[in-house]
Amino acid sequence: MTHDEFEAIVAQLIGTDIVRVSYFEIEYGDQQAGWKGDPRFDSLDYGVQLEDARGKVFSITWDAAFVEYGLCVCARSMAEIVVGPRKWDVSVESRWSKLIGERVIRVDVYWLRAWENDPEVIEYPQDLCLSFSNGEVVFISATECLPNSGLFGMMDNILVVFGDESAKAFGLGPHRIES
Repeated sequence: MTHDEFEAIVAQLIGTDIVRVSYFEIEYGDQQAGWKGDPRFDSLDYGVQLEDARGKVFSITWDAAFVEYGLCVCARSMAEIVVGPRKWDVSVESRWSKLIGERVIRVDVYWLRAWENDPEVIEYPQDLCLSFSNGEVVFISATECLPNSGLFGMMDNILVVFGDESAKAFGLGPHRIES
């Protein structure tokens, strides 16, 4: 996949009216929702699925299209990508409830460079920012936040952060500090 192909898929999100949001997690044998583990963000070991008013479905997860693990955005259901995870409808839970029925008016992709010391540096999609018609923003990143350790990018985990101030606190998207 090329950068342009990835950006073209992401651009399809613009103009969608989100009516349902689902989270997908590994089945650990308990009934606990792992994504609820920290009040500052939602953390998923597979990804998020967005459904719009016209029946279009988008899945955001991690993959190795550019580098292991960067963001993956697909115009298809999560069930077509991965088999067996448990599904949580979070349309009325989490902070998604204030975004149901809202239109995505802008999507920004934040690309990072992997392995700066390697002569064949690869750029990969690390973060997305979805901007909604009500002024709200949601950042989605192939990142994991470990207790007492901070953020780790390029992970087989999706972090969902609501609001620009929260994204700034975590250093996501335009707030990322280059190292």
